[in-house]
Amino acid sequence: MGIGENMVRVDAMDKVTGAARYTADLEPQGLLVAKVVRSTIANGLVKGFDLEEALAVPGVVKIVTCFDVPDIQFPTPGHPWSVETAHQDIADRKLLNTRVRVYGDDIAAVIAEDEVAAARAARLVKVEYEEYAPLLTVEEAMAEDATRLHEEKPGNVIAHSSFKVGEGTYEEALDEKDLVVIDKNYRTQSVQHCHIETPISFAYMEKNRIIVTTSTQIPTLCGVSSARPWGALWAESG
Repeated sequence: MGIGENMVRVDAMDKVTGAARYTADLEPQGLLVAKVVRSTIANGLVKGFDLEEALAVPGVVKIVTCFDVPDIQFPTPGHPWSVETAHQDIADRKLLNTRVRVYGDDIAAVIAEDEVAAARAARLVKVEYEEYAPLLTVEEAMAEDATRLHEEKPGNVIAHSSFKVGEGTYEEALDEKDLVVIDKNYRTQSVQHCHIETPISFAYMEKNRIIVTTSTQIPTLCGVSSARPWGALWAESG
C-alpha cells in the first residue's frame, strides 16, 4: 500500500502552515515556569548549592534541588514499563539527581513567574561537585578501578544475557570449514530526529486532581510518573 504513490498526510497542511495547535498553544494564563539546572560535569556527586544570587532574581518563586526530592528511583526511558519487576527498565535516576552520571544531568529546578526569570536564575545557580573521571567507553566503565555508577550494580554491569544458535560450542564453530570471521569495531555519529513540536508539558490543579497536558507518545506512563510526589513539577519541567 502506497508503494510508488504520492501519499498526502491528513495533517500536513495544518502543520506546514502553522494552523496546527501544539501543547504550548494550549497553556492557560498564569502558569509558573520551571527551568531545569543541569550538571556541568559528566561523573560525580553534587555536594552543595549556593542559591543566593539565583533566588534574588525578580520573579523567582522557588528553587528545588536534588536534596529536596523524594528518594524514589524510576527508569529513564519509562517504557516498556512492566508490572513484572524482572521485565522493567533499570530504575536509574531520581526526579533530580545527586549522583551525576552524564553531562547535563538534572540536578535542580528553578520555578519562576516567567521564562526569562527562570532562565536568568538557572544560570546563577552555583554548584559544588565531587568530580570523578568520566567513563567514555564500555571498557572504561567495566574496569576494576572505575567508579560505580549505580551502587546496586557492581562492576557497572546492569545484566548478563546470552543466546545460542545451532549445536556445539563457540570454539567448535571456529573450526568449521570455509568459515568467514569478521571482527571489527564500527562507529557512527549520533543521530537525532527533527521534532516539529518540542517536548513540553504543563500541569494545574482541578478539583483536588493534577491535570497534566504533555506532548508525548506515552501519556499513560506520564500519568504514572505524575501520580508520584513532585509529579506536577516533573510535568512542568518537561
